[in-house]
Amino acid sequence: IADIDERKYTQQCEQHHAKILQMITLKSPLNAIFQAMVEGTFSIHRERIELSILLFDENQSQLHIGASSSCLLPLSEEITQITQQNAHFTQKLIENITEPILLKTLQENAWWHQTILSTAIKNHTHCFAHPIVSATQKGLGFLIVSSYEHETLTQRELKFINDEIDFAILAIEKNKDEIKLQLAASVFTYAREGIIITDEQGTIIEVNQAFTETTGYSKEEILGQSPRLLKSGKQEPLFYQNMWQALRTTGYWQGEIWNRRKNGEVYAEILTISAIKDSNSIIKHFVALFTDITTIKEHEKHLEYLAHHDPLTNLPNRMLLSDRLFQAIA
Repeated sequence: IADIDERKYTQQCEQHHAKILQMITLKSPLNAIFQAMVEGTFSIHRERIELSILLFDENQSQLHIGASSSCLLPLSEEITQITQQNAHFTQKLIENITEPILLKTLQENAWWHQTILSTAIKNHTHCFAHPIVSATQKGLGFLIVSSYEHETLTQRELKFINDEIDFAILAIEKNKDEIKLQLAASVFTYAREGIIITDEQGTIIEVNQAFTETTGYSKEEILGQSPRLLKSGKQEPLFYQNMWQALRTTGYWQGEIWNRRKNGEVYAEILTISAIKDSNSIIKHFVALFTDITTIKEHEKHLEYLAHHDPLTNLPNRMLLSDRLFQAIA
């Protein structure tokens, strides 16, 4: 009977973890993943073990509830509310919960028992907090575990809890990566600067909306092409040789350049190009950011004209004469 029970328990754990892993893979909301962990733990252990997952903000200054069983919810709400008001309490949590610790041990400290008033754990003889720590040793939050029936957790239950923590870390890290990717995609899409990404050979593999608005080329027209398509002919070959030499040696180039739109109009831009290298310092991509400065150039040209011509007659003035004499003498 014991063997049958063990096999059934193992099977239930595997099914539970397969479900959690699938949710992580499918990029399910973090709270939904944690809720599935809480409910799965409660069900597998026949309503004897309950979980609450508390997560830090980016600055590790406050906690919020990722998910919680109903019985641990009052305690979880109390802890999170206190961290939003009491930085000293938050710091003490970080300092004291560096490994699994019984809450009754925390109650021996004044900073805890003078602050936590909840009676939510009075029926949980064995209740402990476990730190959730990333691979880089950054604190991500805490897992609160509670068991009924005045029993400590068995070895297989402790292993299950450790597995839950590993899945929680995976879910949190994956979610952060996804948020970063979404932010990067948002910046790329809505940046006011034109952006071009090429492979190491200079073939365009991605552009943003600002690029298409500035150049007149659609994304479909430009992908697979070379940036040479934009050349205006105003720069000498030496200009581009120096540009590529800088990119190959320093990985960076910035300057003014004249390019040509799809409609044939020539325009000026401030261009910054960076080489993207892999872990072996081999260039894999180039990223170019540019801003159309044609209007600024035209304004500068107009101001220069006004400085050298009479505003009423449009005839050259003494300043222009002096400038031309100086050039002739030089």
